Amino acid sequence: MKVAITGLPLVGKTSLFNALSLSEHEPAKSQQVRVVKVHDPRLEKLARLYNPKKVVHATLEFMDTPSIDPKAPPKEKIKVLSMLSEADALVLVIRTFENAVVPFPECGSNPDAQFNCLLEELILRDLEICENRIQRLKNAKRKLENTEIWELEILERLKKHLEEATPLNQLDLTEEEKKSLSGFNFCTLKPFIIAFNTSEEGLKSEEFAFTYKEYPAVKFCGAIERELAEISEEEREDFMKAYGIKEPVVQRLTRIIYRHLGLITFYTVGEKEVHAWTVKENTPAVEAAGKIHSDMERGFIRAEIMKYEDLIEYGSEKLLREHGLIRLVSREHPVEDGDILKVRFNV
Repeated sequence: MKVAITGLPLVGKTSLFNALSLSEHEPAKSQQVRVVKVHDPRLEKLARLYNPKKVVHATLEFMDTPSIDPKAPPKEKIKVLSMLSEADALVLVIRTFENAVVPFPECGSNPDAQFNCLLEELILRDLEICENRIQRLKNAKRKLENTEIWELEILERLKKHLEEATPLNQLDLTEEEKKSLSGFNFCTLKPFIIAFNTSEEGLKSEEFAFTYKEYPAVKFCGAIERELAEISEEEREDFMKAYGIKEPVVQRLTRIIYRHLGLITFYTVGEKEVHAWTVKENTPAVEAAGKIHSDMERGFIRAEIMKYEDLIEYGSEKLLREHGLIRLVSREHPVEDGDILKVRFNV
């Protein structure tokens, strides 16, 4: 799962990216990419129960992209927006703190103005992609296939909404329509999470997680997050208490991303490894098995499912079996958050 952090110039998006260093993370693929281990107390409890040789966290990949500058040359903007198109979700950073040395973006200090300016650039890019494809279909020197006619109808509908300055993630599209549009990588079709970079006072006086323009939002202070990154873990807890911060922004952000994107976690357990896996809600057991290994999906027979809560309460798989709390499910059974899977397969 790739998440791109973006925003206008001088809003502090790199401060948010650097704040991810407070979470355990795998070696960086590059200076602009960080693979963050998702904080998971359930995984830690399962690890204590099985004492495995290896514990594997679920991860999210964050990208720090260049700023979207409305005044930049078209080629430069296209390059940045193309980077965003590779992501599964976008974190839009909006600045609310004042700094005499660092001016606000050109559109001003008003959060709505910053959001609208950023959204305009994303919409214009999507509109260009949409119009180009519509023109190619309309100018085709052959009879369109049924799938192309259907595609043209969808694109005409999207174009109308984009011209009305409506981001595509606000439209009620079917899963089939979304799948057919996935190849276009529309920026505004991706889920948005809004991150407000606020002052120390703003962090104390306002909610940390809320909704902004129908999008989930989180509040952080880049200055505080920088200080947190520079002190020891022992000092960090007292420092956060002083500001009323219960957890670092990376934990709040990953939790919101999971909820907003409809992601859940299931587990595989054993003496060798305890592993957390991320899938979409209502993923069939056979697809979840494929997440573990392609052979398991190809040769899927059945899956045993334990509930995390039951395993923690009873303390062993043996007791769960004795109480009839291990279910045997078929390939289409939807995996739920916290399920522990053991896959029976044959290849």
